[in-house]
Amino acid sequence: MNVISTGDARLQRMEHAALWLQRIHAAADDEQVLESWLDWCQRDPLNQQAFDELAVVWELGGALGADATARDADVVDTAVPARQARGGWARRGALAASLIALVGSGVAALWWVNRQSVSDVAGITFSSPTGVNSVERLLDGSLLELGGGTRVTVLIDQHRRRVQLHEGEVYVTVQKDAGRPFSVQAGRLEAVATGTAFNVLRTEGRVTVTVAEGSVEAHYDQKLSSMPKNRLQPHQQLVYWHASHSVDVRNVDPARASAWRKGQLHYEGESLSEVIATVNRYAPRPIVIEDKRVAALGYSGTVNVDNIRGFLSGLQHSFQVAVVQLPDGRQRIDARPGTATD
Repeated sequence: MNVISTGDARLQRMEHAALWLQRIHAAADDEQVLESWLDWCQRDPLNQQAFDELAVVWELGGALGADATARDADVVDTAVPARQARGGWARRGALAASLIALVGSGVAALWWVNRQSVSDVAGITFSSPTGVNSVERLLDGSLLELGGGTRVTVLIDQHRRRVQLHEGEVYVTVQKDAGRPFSVQAGRLEAVATGTAFNVLRTEGRVTVTVAEGSVEAHYDQKLSSMPKNRLQPHQQLVYWHASHSVDVRNVDPARASAWRKGQLHYEGESLSEVIATVNRYAPRPIVIEDKRVAALGYSGTVNVDNIRGFLSGLQHSFQVAVVQLPDGRQRIDARPGTATD
C-alpha cells in the first residue's frame, strides 16, 4: 500500500490506521487483508503506535463488553494462526479484534468525521493483479470494484472524495453525500457524481465513462477549458479520445459495459488495438500488435476472461491473422503472409 505525503506525518499515520481499520472490518475473515495489515504495522514502529492509539479510543468509548471482544478475537485467531506463533504477532491479532469491534461500535466513524484540524487525508493506492478483479469498500461506504490490472489512488477529506484511475477499469457505487462530491479522474477527464453507480475504463487511447444509475458530469482539465461539460444520464456512455481531444456520447447497455465484473468483455465495432488493451489485463501472457493494419481491424464479440486462448483462436478464424509465439513469452498478432487485412 503506497502512501502519498499530504501533511503532518503523524496525522497521516492515523489516517492510514483508520483506513486499515475499515478494511479489516469489511473483510474480517480475509487472511490476505490481515497479513497485509500486519506487514504495515511491522514496517515502522510508528505505524503500530498509531494503531495502538486508536485502540485507546476504543477503550475510552466503552461501547463494547469483554464478550464481544473475545468473540471477535476468535475470528482473528482463526484467520492468522501461523502468524500468531511468532513473537508479537499474537498481541497484534488481539489488537485487530479490538479494532474490528471499534468499527462496529461507530467510535472510529465518529472520530473520523469530527476531526477539525485535518484538511486532507493521505492517498491510498489500491491495485489488482493481472487476471484478478478485486473489491475495496471505502471509509465513506462507497464501493470500488477494480478490474484485473487496475491501479487507483483514493483521497478523501471533509470536502471531497476523489479516485485517481491510473490504469485499468473501475466500477463505482457511490455512497450519497451531497456535501462531498465523488469523482474519478482519468487523465484529463474527471467524472463527478454525488450518488450514483458508474463504470470508468482507461486505456492508452481513451477514457470511457458509462452510467448505470444516477447522473455523472464529465469535466476536463484547464488545458481543455474550451470543452463544455457533459452531463450523463443512466444508459449513456461518454468516450474521450486522448489524441484528438474529441468526445462521443451514445446510448448503451450499462450491464454490457460492466460485464467484466462477471468475467466477460463485450465489444461492438472496437478497433483490435483497443480490444487487446483491455484483454491484456486478463491475459496470462501479453498480447502485442505491431502491424497498424491489424491494429485498426474492427472487432465485435464477447471475450471470456477465463478463455483468452479461445479468443485468440477465434481471431485467426474470423480474420486473416496469425498468432505468433515470441521467444520472450509474448504473443503477437500478425497478418497472414500474402493476405490483405482490410
